[in-house]
Amino acid sequence: MIEQKYLVDNNALNYIGAKRRGSEFFRKHCRVTEDVQYEARFTVRGSALAGLTVSTTPRVLQHVTKIMATVPVGDIALLELYGNKGAADPLLVATALAMNEAESDSLPADEWIVVTADGALTAKAKEFGIATAAPQELAVLIDQSATQAE
Repeated sequence: MIEQKYLVDNNALNYIGAKRRGSEFFRKHCRVTEDVQYEARFTVRGSALAGLTVSTTPRVLQHVTKIMATVPVGDIALLELYGNKGAADPLLVATALAMNEAESDSLPADEWIVVTADGALTAKAKEFGIATAAPQELAVLIDQSATQAE
């Protein structure tokens, strides 16, 4: 059975709050990239994300190369290193691409969805066929799972 899993951006982590981040649903279905965890390292949630962090693999880096090749020179909507903005965004898309690839011909991969409030990240994910969700949508899913568990 294919499950939906979620790669969560920092802006979404802020929105959903500590209680939802501590939920069983979040621990089971949500992950962050190393870059998102790094961005959160000085926040209260930083250490809690360590066990939910997906490593950057060579396959992810291959996808980063493909993604960055689609960003025009001078376009800083997705990634602005001088402004220290969006460093995790290409990695979120690349990680979702890598994780959506089937491990074998007989086993389908889970569907990884990028959760963000960032318009440029949403657009780039969709350009590469990655589903996206707003932080509000993830919050509703977490709340519904808690209600069902009661």
